[in-house]
Amino acid sequence: MLNIPRRGPYIILPAQRYELSTYEPHTVMQGDFTMWCEFKVNTEDIGENFGVCMRPGMHMGFCVKTESDGQAWVGFDYWSVVDGENKWDSMVYHVQEPKTYNEKYFCFVQHSLEDKRFTYFITDEKYKVLVSGKRDYEGVLQDYSNTSFNLGCGNYQKGMPERDKYFADINLYNLGLIANKNYSYEDIWNFIDKTKNDKRTLSQPMDDLVFYYNFKEKNLFKVWDLSGHCNFAAKNTYEDDLI
Repeated sequence: MLNIPRRGPYIILPAQRYELSTYEPHTVMQGDFTMWCEFKVNTEDIGENFGVCMRPGMHMGFCVKTESDGQAWVGFDYWSVVDGENKWDSMVYHVQEPKTYNEKYFCFVQHSLEDKRFTYFITDEKYKVLVSGKRDYEGVLQDYSNTSFNLGCGNYQKGMPERDKYFADINLYNLGLIANKNYSYEDIWNFIDKTKNDKRTLSQPMDDLVFYYNFKEKNLFKVWDLSGHCNFAAKNTYEDDLI
């Protein structure tokens, strides 16, 4: 498990410096992909948004949103472009009881470029499915090719409205990205279980695995990428921007 304190986000670069990555993740989410995240938000605050794993700009990724009246949503946001217009949509679980959004959740999202369709599952910590479905979109997805994967925030740059930064104190338990749509959510659960004790070497192969973290191997600044592609998650040290 990795705890990310509020205003202390981690980052996965779209392309590692010095060409270290052997499978750069920057364009993967423009095509077919499968992504999952197991997490917990460590606060009961309401009226705020909390980023779990998000790409900045017009945010895309896993997050928790709350309103001042106690309503909350757990899920995945994305933006598309339809006839030159930006369009937002999301796949979420609407939390029924106030202040229960800070429990552990598992979110699975799969994208088909040909069908222009997302498939999603959101479960509780015992992997009981809370909501599932499919979501079609028109046009094309926003281009996130040059953006990072932010863990614990949506956007950290100065000048952004505070609500849009999505800073969060979170626990991350599992996170992965695959550049295909071939695996079911049951396959991913089995993969997580079989690799739960892996540290530096992956014991279970998976096709087109781009990055994968079970957070067993880490130091003060970096989390080991079990995919073997060196897409490590690192503590964001751009301190001047975390304001």
